[in-house]
Amino acid sequence: MEEQKKLDEAHGDHWQMVMDPQDFLAEHLQSAVNTAKLWRRGRASVSVDEEGAPQADTEVVLMQHDQGCGVSVVIPLARPPKGDAWSLMSFYPVPHGIPMYVTVTEVYPWSNGLEAYVTCELSDERVLTFFAADYGVRTDLYLPGKRILIEYAALGAGLQRPEKDSIVYEGETANDMRSKFGQEPEFGPDGTPAPMVIDLKHLTAYIGAYDSDPSLYQFQSPVLSEGGRVFKSAGSFYGEDLVSCQLYLEYDSDYPGKGPFLPLYAKREGLPDLSPGDPLTGLIWLVCTASDSSAL
Repeated sequence: MEEQKKLDEAHGDHWQMVMDPQDFLAEHLQSAVNTAKLWRRGRASVSVDEEGAPQADTEVVLMQHDQGCGVSVVIPLARPPKGDAWSLMSFYPVPHGIPMYVTVTEVYPWSNGLEAYVTCELSDERVLTFFAADYGVRTDLYLPGKRILIEYAALGAGLQRPEKDSIVYEGETANDMRSKFGQEPEFGPDGTPAPMVIDLKHLTAYIGAYDSDPSLYQFQSPVLSEGGRVFKSAGSFYGEDLVSCQLYLEYDSDYPGKGPFLPLYAKREGLPDLSPGDPLTGLIWLVCTASDSSAL
Protein backbone atom coordinates (compact mmCIF):
# COMPACT_ATOMS: atom_id res chain seq x y z
CA MET A 1 0.00 0.00 0.00
CA GLU A 2 1.52 3.30 -1.10
CA GLU A 3 1.60 6.20 1.29
CA GLN A 4 0.44 8.75 -1.27
CA LYS A 5 -2.84 6.96 -1.89
CA LYS A 6 -5.81 8.65 -0.26
CA LEU A 7 -7.41 6.40 2.32
CA ASP A 8 -11.08 6.41 3.24
CA GLU A 9 -11.76 7.84 6.68
CA ALA A 10 -15.43 6.93 7.02
CA HIS A 11 -17.52 4.03 8.28
CA GLY A 12 -20.52 4.07 5.97
CA ASP A 13 -19.57 0.83 4.20
CA HIS A 14 -18.70 -0.80 7.52
CA TRP A 15 -22.05 0.12 9.07
CA GLN A 16 -23.96 -1.28 6.10
CA MET A 17 -22.73 -4.73 7.10
CA VAL A 18 -24.91 -4.62 10.23
CA MET A 19 -27.48 -1.84 9.66
CA ASP A 20 -28.17 1.46 7.89
CA PRO A 21 -25.89 4.08 9.52
CA GLN A 22 -28.48 6.81 9.02
CA ASP A 23 -30.99 4.74 11.00
CA PHE A 24 -28.47 4.39 13.83
CA LEU A 25 -27.65 8.10 13.76
CA ALA A 26 -31.30 9.19 13.78
CA GLU A 27 -32.80 6.63 16.12
CA HIS A 28 -30.13 5.13 18.37
CA LEU A 29 -27.01 7.28 18.73
CA GLN A 30 -28.18 9.43 21.64
CA SER A 31 -29.51 6.49 23.63
CA ALA A 32 -26.29 4.58 22.92
CA VAL A 33 -24.24 7.50 24.28
CA ASN A 34 -26.52 7.79 27.31
CA THR A 35 -26.15 4.12 28.27
CA ALA A 36 -22.61 3.42 27.02
CA LYS A 37 -19.93 2.42 29.51
CA LEU A 38 -16.35 3.61 29.67
CA TRP A 39 -14.19 1.11 27.79
CA ARG A 40 -10.79 2.79 27.53
CA ARG A 41 -9.29 6.21 28.09
CA GLY A 42 -6.02 8.00 27.43
CA ARG A 43 -4.41 11.08 25.96
CA ALA A 44 -3.43 11.61 22.36
CA SER A 45 -2.64 14.21 19.72
CA VAL A 46 -6.13 14.78 18.33
CA SER A 47 -7.68 17.21 15.90
CA VAL A 48 -10.99 17.97 17.59
CA ASP A 49 -11.91 20.59 15.00
CA GLU A 50 -11.77 19.40 11.38
CA GLU A 51 -10.19 22.70 10.42
CA GLY A 52 -7.78 22.87 13.35
CA ALA A 53 -4.36 21.39 14.01
CA PRO A 54 -3.99 18.34 16.28
CA GLN A 55 -3.58 19.25 19.93
CA ALA A 56 -1.23 17.18 22.04
CA ASP A 57 -2.40 15.85 25.39
CA THR A 58 -6.06 15.80 24.35
CA GLU A 59 -8.13 13.71 26.74
CA VAL A 60 -9.82 10.79 24.97
CA VAL A 61 -12.43 8.33 26.15
CA LEU A 62 -13.76 5.37 24.21
CA MET A 63 -17.32 4.60 25.26
CA GLN A 64 -18.81 1.20 24.46
CA HIS A 65 -22.46 0.24 24.03
CA ASP A 66 -22.86 -3.55 24.07
CA GLN A 67 -26.20 -5.18 23.31
CA GLY A 68 -24.89 -8.68 23.99
CA CYS A 69 -24.95 -9.80 20.35
CA GLY A 70 -21.22 -10.03 19.71
CA VAL A 71 -21.02 -6.56 18.09
CA SER A 72 -20.60 -3.38 20.15
CA VAL A 73 -20.70 0.27 19.18
CA VAL A 74 -17.58 2.23 20.12
CA ILE A 75 -17.98 5.99 20.51
CA PRO A 76 -14.78 8.06 20.85
CA LEU A 77 -15.05 11.45 22.57
CA ALA A 78 -12.27 14.00 22.98
CA ARG A 79 -11.66 17.10 25.09
CA PRO A 80 -8.76 19.53 24.39
CA PRO A 81 -6.37 20.34 27.26
CA LYS A 82 -7.95 23.76 27.86
CA GLY A 83 -11.48 22.87 26.86
CA ASP A 84 -14.55 22.03 28.90
CA ALA A 85 -16.79 20.46 26.27
CA TRP A 86 -16.46 16.92 24.98
CA SER A 87 -16.65 16.39 21.21
CA LEU A 88 -18.14 13.21 19.78
CA MET A 89 -15.55 12.21 17.19
CA SER A 90 -16.95 9.09 15.56
CA PHE A 91 -19.01 5.94 16.11
CA TYR A 92 -18.49 2.52 14.61
CA PRO A 93 -19.44 -1.13 15.12
CA VAL A 94 -16.80 -3.43 16.60
CA PRO A 95 -17.19 -7.23 16.54
CA HIS A 96 -15.94 -9.12 19.57
CA GLY A 97 -12.68 -10.87 18.71
CA ILE A 98 -10.35 -13.69 19.67
CA PRO A 99 -6.66 -13.28 20.60
CA MET A 100 -3.68 -13.61 18.27
CA TYR A 101 -0.09 -12.38 18.44
CA VAL A 102 1.00 -10.23 15.50
CA THR A 103 3.89 -7.96 14.60
CA VAL A 104 2.91 -4.45 13.54
CA THR A 105 4.56 -3.50 10.24
CA GLU A 106 2.77 -0.29 9.15
CA VAL A 107 0.41 2.21 10.76
CA TYR A 108 -1.83 4.58 8.79
CA PRO A 109 -3.49 7.02 11.24
CA TRP A 110 -6.65 8.85 10.27
CA SER A 111 -6.54 12.64 10.27
CA ASN A 112 -8.48 12.81 13.56
CA GLY A 113 -5.64 11.00 15.35
CA LEU A 114 -8.06 8.52 16.96
CA GLU A 115 -8.50 5.86 14.30
CA ALA A 116 -6.06 4.00 12.05
CA TYR A 117 -5.45 1.17 9.67
CA VAL A 118 -2.78 -1.16 11.05
CA THR A 119 -0.89 -3.67 8.92
CA CYS A 120 0.33 -6.73 10.81
CA GLU A 121 2.44 -9.78 10.08
CA LEU A 122 0.97 -13.06 11.36
CA SER A 123 2.98 -15.96 12.73
CA ASP A 124 2.99 -17.63 9.29
CA GLU A 125 4.43 -14.43 7.75
CA ARG A 126 1.21 -13.49 5.98
CA VAL A 127 0.24 -9.83 6.17
CA LEU A 128 -3.25 -8.48 6.89
CA THR A 129 -4.52 -4.95 7.55
CA PHE A 130 -7.04 -4.23 10.29
CA PHE A 131 -9.02 -1.20 11.38
CA ALA A 132 -7.63 -0.51 14.87
CA ALA A 133 -10.74 0.41 16.88
CA ASP A 134 -8.76 1.63 19.89
CA TYR A 135 -5.82 3.28 18.15
CA GLY A 136 -6.27 6.70 19.76
CA VAL A 137 -5.59 5.41 23.27
CA ARG A 138 -3.06 2.67 22.33
CA THR A 139 -0.61 4.53 20.13
CA ASP A 140 2.18 3.22 22.37
CA LEU A 141 1.37 -0.32 21.19
CA TYR A 142 0.57 0.22 17.53
CA LEU A 143 4.16 0.86 16.49
CA PRO A 144 6.03 -0.69 13.52
CA GLY A 145 8.18 -3.59 14.67
CA LYS A 146 6.26 -4.13 17.91
CA ARG A 147 4.83 -7.59 18.65
CA ILE A 148 1.47 -7.31 20.37
CA LEU A 149 -1.54 -9.38 21.29
CA ILE A 150 -4.64 -8.27 19.42
CA GLU A 151 -8.24 -9.40 19.51
CA TYR A 152 -9.56 -9.64 15.97
CA ALA A 153 -12.83 -10.40 14.17
CA ALA A 154 -14.74 -9.39 11.06
CA LEU A 155 -18.07 -8.09 9.83
CA GLY A 156 -19.30 -9.48 6.52
CA ALA A 157 -21.62 -8.65 3.63
CA GLY A 158 -22.60 -10.21 0.31
CA LEU A 159 -21.96 -13.67 1.73
CA GLN A 160 -22.68 -16.51 -0.66
CA ARG A 161 -21.59 -19.93 -1.80
CA PRO A 162 -18.88 -19.68 -4.50
CA GLU A 163 -20.06 -20.30 -8.04
CA LYS A 164 -17.48 -23.09 -8.41
CA ASP A 165 -16.15 -25.55 -5.86
CA SER A 166 -13.73 -27.16 -8.33
CA ILE A 167 -11.83 -26.59 -11.58
CA VAL A 168 -12.26 -29.40 -14.10
CA TYR A 169 -9.91 -30.01 -17.04
CA GLU A 170 -11.02 -32.32 -19.83
CA GLY A 171 -9.57 -33.76 -23.02
CA GLU A 172 -5.92 -33.17 -23.84
CA THR A 173 -5.89 -30.17 -21.48
CA ALA A 174 -6.30 -32.60 -18.55
CA ASN A 175 -3.12 -34.50 -19.38
CA ASP A 176 -1.30 -31.25 -20.21
CA MET A 177 -2.04 -30.12 -16.66
CA ARG A 178 -0.93 -33.48 -15.23
CA SER A 179 2.36 -33.05 -17.09
CA LYS A 180 2.84 -29.62 -15.48
CA PHE A 181 2.33 -31.25 -12.08
CA GLY A 182 4.84 -34.03 -12.87
CA GLN A 183 2.16 -36.69 -13.25
CA GLU A 184 1.74 -39.38 -15.88
CA PRO A 185 -1.14 -39.11 -18.36
CA GLU A 186 -4.37 -40.85 -17.38
CA PHE A 187 -6.99 -42.31 -19.68
CA GLY A 188 -10.52 -43.58 -19.29
CA PRO A 189 -11.92 -46.96 -20.44
CA ASP A 190 -12.60 -45.51 -23.89
CA GLY A 191 -9.00 -44.39 -24.32
CA THR A 192 -9.70 -40.66 -24.02
CA PRO A 193 -7.90 -38.50 -21.40
CA ALA A 194 -9.50 -38.79 -17.96
CA PRO A 195 -10.78 -35.50 -16.48
CA MET A 196 -8.54 -33.78 -13.94
CA VAL A 197 -10.19 -32.04 -10.99
CA ILE A 198 -8.73 -29.37 -8.70
CA ASP A 199 -10.83 -29.08 -5.54
CA LEU A 200 -11.52 -25.54 -4.28
CA LYS A 201 -13.61 -26.47 -1.25
CA HIS A 202 -10.70 -26.00 1.15
CA LEU A 203 -9.34 -22.82 -0.45
CA THR A 204 -8.64 -19.99 1.99
CA ALA A 205 -7.91 -16.65 0.38
CA TYR A 206 -8.03 -13.03 1.59
CA ILE A 207 -7.52 -10.43 -1.13
CA GLY A 208 -7.57 -6.69 -0.57
CA ALA A 209 -10.78 -5.30 -2.05
CA TYR A 210 -10.02 -1.57 -2.22
CA ASP A 211 -6.80 0.45 -2.09
CA SER A 212 -8.71 3.23 -0.34
CA ASP A 213 -9.77 0.92 2.53
CA PRO A 214 -7.10 -1.72 3.16
CA SER A 215 -9.15 -3.34 5.95
CA LEU A 216 -11.79 -4.57 3.44
CA TYR A 217 -11.14 -7.98 1.89
CA GLN A 218 -12.74 -10.30 -0.61
CA PHE A 219 -12.43 -13.76 0.89
CA GLN A 220 -13.12 -17.43 0.43
CA SER A 221 -12.94 -19.99 3.23
CA PRO A 222 -14.61 -23.17 4.42
CA VAL A 223 -16.95 -22.62 7.37
CA LEU A 224 -16.68 -24.49 10.65
CA SER A 225 -19.46 -26.21 12.51
CA GLU A 226 -20.66 -24.72 15.80
CA GLY A 227 -22.67 -27.45 17.46
CA GLY A 228 -23.64 -28.84 14.07
CA ARG A 229 -24.67 -25.42 12.74
CA VAL A 230 -22.80 -23.14 10.38
CA PHE A 231 -24.51 -19.89 11.36
CA LYS A 232 -25.17 -19.36 15.05
CA SER A 233 -27.66 -16.75 16.21
CA ALA A 234 -25.78 -13.81 17.75
CA GLY A 235 -28.79 -11.71 18.78
CA SER A 236 -30.38 -8.41 17.88
CA PHE A 237 -28.29 -5.37 16.95
CA TYR A 238 -30.70 -2.41 17.14
CA GLY A 239 -33.38 -4.53 15.50
CA GLU A 240 -31.17 -6.31 12.98
CA ASP A 241 -30.89 -10.09 13.43
CA LEU A 242 -27.19 -11.02 13.47
CA VAL A 243 -25.49 -14.39 13.17
CA SER A 244 -21.92 -15.51 13.70
CA CYS A 245 -19.76 -18.16 12.11
CA GLN A 246 -16.12 -19.22 12.09
CA LEU A 247 -13.85 -19.03 9.04
CA TYR A 248 -10.36 -20.37 8.58
CA LEU A 249 -7.51 -17.92 8.27
CA GLU A 250 -5.62 -20.96 7.02
CA TYR A 251 -6.95 -24.46 6.31
CA ASP A 252 -4.70 -27.48 6.88
CA SER A 253 -6.16 -30.64 5.32
CA ASP A 254 -4.00 -32.75 7.64
CA TYR A 255 -5.59 -31.10 10.68
CA PRO A 256 -9.16 -30.09 9.75
CA GLY A 257 -10.86 -28.16 12.53
CA LYS A 258 -7.59 -26.62 13.70
CA GLY A 259 -7.04 -22.87 13.48
CA PRO A 260 -6.19 -20.11 13.16
CA PHE A 261 -9.81 -19.04 12.80
CA LEU A 262 -11.63 -15.80 12.06
CA PRO A 263 -14.90 -14.95 13.86
CA LEU A 264 -17.38 -13.40 11.41
CA TYR A 265 -20.63 -11.53 12.16
CA ALA A 266 -23.25 -10.68 9.56
CA LYS A 267 -26.94 -9.98 9.06
CA ARG A 268 -29.01 -13.17 8.84
CA GLU A 269 -31.03 -11.93 5.88
CA GLY A 270 -29.98 -13.44 2.56
CA LEU A 271 -27.44 -15.92 3.91
CA PRO A 272 -26.88 -19.09 1.86
CA ASP A 273 -27.84 -22.55 3.11
CA LEU A 274 -24.52 -24.19 4.01
CA SER A 275 -23.34 -27.37 5.66
CA PRO A 276 -20.21 -27.52 7.86
CA GLY A 277 -17.12 -27.50 5.69
CA ASP A 278 -18.81 -25.80 2.72
CA PRO A 279 -16.98 -22.83 1.20
CA LEU A 280 -18.21 -19.27 1.75
CA THR A 281 -17.22 -16.11 -0.09
CA GLY A 282 -18.00 -12.40 0.19
CA LEU A 283 -16.70 -9.08 1.54
CA ILE A 284 -15.35 -8.67 5.08
CA TRP A 285 -14.09 -5.81 7.24
CA LEU A 286 -11.22 -6.80 9.54
CA VAL A 287 -11.25 -5.10 12.95
CA CYS A 288 -8.81 -5.39 15.85
CA THR A 289 -8.24 -4.03 19.32
CA ALA A 290 -5.08 -4.30 21.38
CA SER A 291 -5.32 -6.64 24.35
CA ASP A 292 -4.67 -5.15 27.79
CA SER A 293 -1.77 -7.60 28.13
CA SER A 294 -0.52 -7.15 24.57
CA ALA A 295 3.02 -5.79 24.96
CA LEU A 296 5.83 -8.31 25.01
